[in-house]
Amino acid sequence: MKKILFIYNPNAGKGLLKPKLSDIVDLFVKSGCEVVIYPTQSYHDAYKKVMKFKEDYEVVTGMMKRGSRIPVGYIPTGTTNDFANSLHIPKDLLSAADAAVNGKPFHCDIGQFNDD
Repeated sequence: MKKILFIYNPNAGKGLLKPKLSDIVDLFVKSGCEVVIYPTQSYHDAYKKVMKFKEDYEVVTGMMKRGSRIPVGYIPTGTTNDFANSLHIPKDLLSAADAAVNGKPFHCDIGQFNDD
C-alpha cells in the first residue's frame, strides 16, 4: 500500500484547495493509498514536519537535504503556477491529484535559492 503524507498550505491560492480537500483525499484512498493529512501552520512548517517524520514521506527541500529520492506529487493552487504549467500538470485540482497518485513518475530538476 502506498503511503501519502499530504502536506498542504490552507491559505495557498486564496484557499482554493479547502473545498476540494475531501474529494482529493477520497481519490487517494480509492487509488489504494494510506493518507496522512497535515495543513501547514507557519513558514517552513512543511520542511520541519518532514525532517521530524520517521517514515518515508518527503517534500522537496527535506528530500534534497536527506538525500533520498522518493516521488513527490504536486497539486497546484497558486495563481500563476509556472512550475505546474511547465510540467504539464493539470490545473484542475482533482485531475492534478489523480496525476500525482496514478500518473507515471518522472525526473525533474530542482533549483536552489540560498539554502532552499
